[in-house]
Amino acid sequence: REQQQQQQRRRASASSSGPAPPPHPDSCKVMDIDREAWVGREGPVGRKLWPSGGHGPKAFVMASLRGRGGEAKAAPRFSKYSGIQEWRNAVALFVNISGKNGQVYPNLFADAFSKLTWFAQKYHVEETPIVCRLLALTQRQAQATSAMGGEGKSEAEGMAGSDGGGVGSAETPGDG
Repeated sequence: REQQQQQQRRRASASSSGPAPPPHPDSCKVMDIDREAWVGREGPVGRKLWPSGGHGPKAFVMASLRGRGGEAKAAPRFSKYSGIQEWRNAVALFVNISGKNGQVYPNLFADAFSKLTWFAQKYHVEETPIVCRLLALTQRQAQATSAMGGEGKSEAEGMAGSDGGGVGSAETPGDG
């Protein structure tokens, strides 16, 4: 583990030789998830989604995150190989629960889906910017839950990993 972290730090310092180019205007990194389309009784959170509109599964979800009628919308630019999709106001995690050949991954939902134990790729360590962002979001959510007296679930639970609304989380604190 320590060797992996050292390699990650070396990669990070090597890549920090200059500022990163700005994201493409069609990138999900410069777009907001349409929270209203995903939250509430009519939203798709907790439901099985069936790709339509000619999109593959991940592109369908990414298009749907842009707002209502995802099948009619184009998916934003995103890395189809990454399970972490950064949006301006959220982080969407694509989490493997089981594989095509029956293998089971140690990614588990707990506490009525309000917590997720998520095992990221080996190069995502605590110092990686996206992991730092997820941890900060989780800490903010924990503070919000504590401020509510630990009772009930906050509006963002089950949608944590977001800056005010989104999908996925490294862990979403529940009641207690």
